[in-house]
Amino acid sequence: MSKPHPNQGSTPLDVLNQRMAALQAGDFAAIYHSTHPESFFRQQFPSLEEYLRFSDEMLAGGQSQIKFCTFLQQRVTESEALVLLHQRTTVGGTSQESLELTMLKKSGQEWLYHSSQRVLVEDLAIKPQAMTIDLFAKLLDTVTF
Repeated sequence: MSKPHPNQGSTPLDVLNQRMAALQAGDFAAIYHSTHPESFFRQQFPSLEEYLRFSDEMLAGGQSQIKFCTFLQQRVTESEALVLLHQRTTVGGTSQESLELTMLKKSGQEWLYHSSQRVLVEDLAIKPQAMTIDLFAKLLDTVTF
């Protein structure tokens, strides 16, 4: 099991890159520790042990992979960041291409993942590269997690 990965001084993009690397490496403790304590994720998994049990059952064994991820736009304030990304993931052998609007919040001096909204590229009327944070916010049919 890994120790917490401090994100102090990191940018929101650094935190997202660290989380993606942790997912690829199966370092689910690092993913947990990079998540904001007020997030829905932490409500779902109040303890690291609960999340590690879940990840062992559902996510381990290379079943979840990020094939590519491109950061399209970011909007950062002093305490909150929105990052729009385009990615292709494979979960349990099923591949999906999506756009995701990710929110990170500051906790003390570190950026932590808070939540995301996702829409499949196949459900969009425009090319992923044409999407902006403002356009994404107008979409009605997103999955929030």
